Amino acid sequence: MKRHTHTPGLLAAFVLLLGSEPALAGAWTQAEKGYFFKISGNYLNTDREFDSDGNEIDLFATIEDEERTNGEFRDVNVSAYLEYGVIDGVTLIGNVAVKNVSSRYTLN
Repeated sequence: MKRHTHTPGLLAAFVLLLGSEPALAGAWTQAEKGYFFKISGNYLNTDREFDSDGNEIDLFATIEDEERTNGEFRDVNVSAYLEYGVIDGVTLIGNVAVKNVSSRYTLN
């Protein structure tokens, strides 16, 4: 009689499935007049970058054979997120973001 090598694994998986309970998940909603509010922000400022060989170099040092110095990149952003329960099971969601990005260098 031919012995099946995968039979013990299938039997173990079947036994594990018999003992498990179904997992249910649904949408997260706020209760009536309930809310969740979050403010987050980020700040990034750099004057360095990596070249194609992985070496750290001055930002915007050479672009199209033009020499550039004093390169700087800045990104500042703030966002506000709100969930508000209008009635049980109905939630309004709002997100507002403000962002300021700047890039500067001196062309020699």
